Amino acid sequence: MVATANNIKALPPEMLRKGRFDEIFFVGLPSQGEREAIFNVHLSRLRPHNLKTYEVKRLAYETPDFSGAEIEQTLIEAMHIGFSQNRDFSTDDILEAASQIIPLARTAQEEIEFLQQWAAAGKARLASRQSGLNSLTP
Repeated sequence: MVATANNIKALPPEMLRKGRFDEIFFVGLPSQGEREAIFNVHLSRLRPHNLKTYEVKRLAYETPDFSGAEIEQTLIEAMHIGFSQNRDFSTDDILEAASQIIPLARTAQEEIEFLQQWAAAGKARLASRQSGLNSLTP
């Protein structure tokens, strides 16, 4: 069984003991390289024939603190921008859409920082070598 929790403080301690779950993993915010991979996955699905026209490294750099879901939503919004102008969406449209999204890492910064500190204290295994423990930007 796999379970997720965004509010670890709400779970009773007995749920976190060994035997209840084999392991507890912390999945942090994606690193820049991981964001590049997320953009590539979605763009290759949405625009497989012109994937190389998108500046994926720039997109990943310009979206710190974005989760995978927020990156996906950015692409959906960028498609709306392009479609409203009767053209395909571009890197600039994606950046425009990203500028309109406030990531959860900023709106719930205290909660995210608590989870990062909790994981950094060794209370969970990091699910990624680049765990996103320090990726919150001011």
